[in-house]
Amino acid sequence: MYLSSRRASIVFLAACVVALILAWAEPAEAQHPEPEPSAISTFSIDVSAAGVGNHHRQATDLTGGARLSTPLWYSPLAWRLQLGVRTSVQLNTSQRLTLHPYLALEGGLRFVFLSFLSAEAYIGPRVGGQFGSEGRAWTSGVGATVAYLIHPGRDNRQRFRLGMEIFRISPFIPTTVGPRPNYRHIGFFFGYEVAF
Repeated sequence: MYLSSRRASIVFLAACVVALILAWAEPAEAQHPEPEPSAISTFSIDVSAAGVGNHHRQATDLTGGARLSTPLWYSPLAWRLQLGVRTSVQLNTSQRLTLHPYLALEGGLRFVFLSFLSAEAYIGPRVGGQFGSEGRAWTSGVGATVAYLIHPGRDNRQRFRLGMEIFRISPFIPTTVGPRPNYRHIGFFFGYEVAF
């Protein structure tokens, strides 16, 4: 599981390098006009599939989930870069019928490669829980996402999202006796972002 994830990460980063090279080949006038920088009234919905492993890098479970995100702040676009802060709510469920809700606050940046393609990277803390047959616990950790954003229309706030998510979770308030939910989560997601 983790070997396959590592290979997928290499392919993902290599594609970023190719897109970066193409960005230099596109004339500046070919870029679509940016929407108003202060317009943060967007939200995105992502669905994900991931592998969960312990400290020995052994896959112990598979999860699927959904995440709803909305930006709290965007900087004006400077050259091809834009900074941002966003909040996310995520709910995952595993093969062991365990629920993993999370709340995240992340900061990061977006880089515009082409008129229809950009990429983003966000990182930040998250808090949540684990509720299921193996026990209950409140958890905290740090997570990161890296994604391609494909915006076919002239308003690039409306875009498809394809990326990877990685985070590590540890318990901070165990509520029942059971296995410590201390694990790494590596997965892929697909979603869509719209303006409202």
